[in-house]
Amino acid sequence: MTKNNSFYEFNIPIRQFVTKRLVGINKNSTIQEAAKKMDDLNVGSLVVLENKKIVGFFTVSDILRKVVAKGKKPDILVEKIMISSLITADINSSVRDSLEIMAKNNIKHLLIKKNEEIIGILTYKDLMDIDRHNLETFISR
Repeated sequence: MTKNNSFYEFNIPIRQFVTKRLVGINKNSTIQEAAKKMDDLNVGSLVVLENKKIVGFFTVSDILRKVVAKGKKPDILVEKIMISSLITADINSSVRDSLEIMAKNNIKHLLIKKNEEIIGILTYKDLMDIDRHNLETFISR
């Protein structure tokens, strides 16, 4: 599949690729509780909640870089290592614009907003799965 046939070339809205199932955890939960939840639900990230409001974001990479690599114990609170500066894109953004945001901020998970409310997440994996599907469709012709 050439670059010109890839969906990355188009200004396709991300709305069709967004995962709308956000999984949350309380900011006062421990890293161990967060890791277990992520493992149980087979997800790579969690939104961090305080009084049912999203106040942060947390990924497997955060556990590796901020806890394991630094020799910290898993009983520290999620709020101590969560990302509190949330990087978002609007549900009507294009795939290209969303990828640019992700690359510029060196992130693999992008929170998606609709009317200023976070409603979902877009990941590199979501986009790779779609591109893989496009390639399989192209090959099967």
